[in-house]
Amino acid sequence: MLQLAHPPSTGNVSLDPWLQQLVHVLKSSEIVDTTYVRTPERYGAKGDGITDDYAAFYAAAQEGPGVILCGAKTYRMDTALNLGSGVSVIGMGPGLTIFDFSNLTAGTWGMYSIGTRTELTNLNANITAGSRTITMDAAPSISDEEIFMVCDDTNSSYSSFQASYRAGEMGIVDHVTGSAITTVKALYASYVDDANMHVYKVTPATVTFKDFSIVGPSDGAAIQGLNISLGYKCKIENVESYNWQTAAITINGCLDTIINGVNARSIINAATVGYNYGIGIYSSYHTEVANSFALADRHAITVSGSSTYKIPSRDTLVHHCQAFTSDRDSTHAIDAHGDSEYTKIDKCITDSICLGGNFNECIDNTIFSGATTAINIREPSGYSHVFDGNIIYQYADDYMLSVFALSGTATGGTVVIKNNKGYMYNTTGSRAAYQVGNNGSSQTDLRIEIGGNIWNNESGVAQGVGSIQVVSGAYLESVKMGNETYNGYGVQIAHAQTIKARDIDISGGVYGLDIYNNAPTSDPTIILIDGISIHNCAGNGLKILAGDAGNPAHKVIVRNATLKDNATAAGTNYEFYCQYADHLIFENNDIEGSNANLNYLMYIDNVGAVDNWGNVYTTTKTASWSLSNITTYRGQIVLNLADDGEFVLPTTVSSWGKVWSGGQMMIYQATTDAVVTSLLGTSDTDAADTDDKLCVYDKGATVGVKNRLGEPRLVFIEMNK
Repeated sequence: MLQLAHPPSTGNVSLDPWLQQLVHVLKSSEIVDTTYVRTPERYGAKGDGITDDYAAFYAAAQEGPGVILCGAKTYRMDTALNLGSGVSVIGMGPGLTIFDFSNLTAGTWGMYSIGTRTELTNLNANITAGSRTITMDAAPSISDEEIFMVCDDTNSSYSSFQASYRAGEMGIVDHVTGSAITTVKALYASYVDDANMHVYKVTPATVTFKDFSIVGPSDGAAIQGLNISLGYKCKIENVESYNWQTAAITINGCLDTIINGVNARSIINAATVGYNYGIGIYSSYHTEVANSFALADRHAITVSGSSTYKIPSRDTLVHHCQAFTSDRDSTHAIDAHGDSEYTKIDKCITDSICLGGNFNECIDNTIFSGATTAINIREPSGYSHVFDGNIIYQYADDYMLSVFALSGTATGGTVVIKNNKGYMYNTTGSRAAYQVGNNGSSQTDLRIEIGGNIWNNESGVAQGVGSIQVVSGAYLESVKMGNETYNGYGVQIAHAQTIKARDIDISGGVYGLDIYNNAPTSDPTIILIDGISIHNCAGNGLKILAGDAGNPAHKVIVRNATLKDNATAAGTNYEFYCQYADHLIFENNDIEGSNANLNYLMYIDNVGAVDNWGNVYTTTKTASWSLSNITTYRGQIVLNLADDGEFVLPTTVSSWGKVWSGGQMMIYQATTDAVVTSLLGTSDTDAADTDDKLCVYDKGATVGVKNRLGEPRLVFIEMNK
């Protein structure tokens, strides 16, 4: 039988029906300590919503570890309630058991539970990432299965974007031998043995908050609703918390926390815009947030370090939640700051997600974005992130997904973007599917892997200012793309040392695939485009500005591409454009274009060597090719030429080659002034002839090839320079 704290002297106590139900709930919820179960009424609480019941709850909490069971009543609380480190509170359910803190003064909390930490002796050796050993200068006052915390009050090397980001972590002690602490798990990071490094023993709060509502002042004057600091194996379940200025629910410096089925809403008014949170997770490890709803003006759910305990948050799982900002402004509903690692957002419904730090995952979420980037990655620190299986509905003039490094130093990593679906509804036409970039960062070795995504433009307006874009000077190590579909989008890649794009379909965008400035001053640039289809775009089909005059790309390979009917809008447009490369290999491609706005099928400039083999060209345009500043050219062109159709060979190129079709053949030589000499064959050099022969002739400044065979023909042209 459960014991009641201070049982009446009259003997046995008969439990009221509501208390019997709560006892049942208590037993089923696996509360750690059920030795002392007490009700606030035993200490004078009225629960009438009028009387201030703070004194009764405070007296119940002072009895020490145990559980305060509350009925279906409204308990008015005019003072912040400190529950100590081991007192749990359980009610009858949200809206039934209500803690009314509406009369709290500004700057105070509602209900909180805080553990303690005690600094141990000094370190005696550096701590190595991946090890399980912390060596002190004397035997530490900490035992097996207790909690340790290490932190550096000054070290911001974890992320230089924010000076408040500190190095540190917490975990469980496996055993202590002499002056050496052996941890249960391997340590996340390395730490230097110096005066700024501190090691603590944590004596945690271990509590459960369950089945009640907690309400702050309507003006949002009070700061936080529920707060657990330095907790261990704490639970917050089926709790509603609202009308709080800073955060409805906060955990700080906690280990192994479960937040399940909560409804957390911060107050929204002019004084708090941009500064409050629904659920705040700070400097905490192994946290699970599930089946919950959160609403705030800044971040509905935020994961970060803290200025109090100065360590990052790690191993946070947020799943099956709904999280929204109040007006879908420029902040993100679910936000993991740069001082967080191993955050996973899974199967949530939200209006936006932002991930910083390292090793994060964003999986199978549904995002309705109205005023900002739907998924944003920023504040990098040598990060690796995975975005997989998300569905994005973008109503704002912004990107579906942005990988965007802020100022600071990063050490590289991999971002994987795969199997996502995106739908753009904004009609301004000024954004594209996603952006990858740096802004004043020294990030130079980031790898981007993109594949299996489908991006749909539902706005009716061609989209695409920049899809993959580096903003200032730093270079990505590599971009890999494959099995992509872009309906109404263009794709842009900039400042990457290695680019591989395979099996991509692009249609109806502002442009097709635009690659530029991909020539860093150190490592050579390799660009491989294989199996890409680009059609019906407003501007260029495939444009590769591979580098500059001083830093050309090492090699550009384009094979098995289909470039068709682009240049639907006015401008200087090309089906294929390549400039500044040591070597271009262009083979087995199908190029078709006759739109009035098309300037050239092919435009190649400042390329050392060109190999052009197995390509098929179809056009009614006369001025179809331009080659300039080419050192070596080898290739064969296959043309679909209408009867009396004409093709213009590259200008200002001294060359020789062979032209043949329908039994007609000529081996010719042409000077840079387009003077054509027939060396061998049955074709002629007179464009006026009507003798059913192929014609290779001097057009003045260019060399023309004309089909005079009386019907459409495939015409083969082999040219060497």
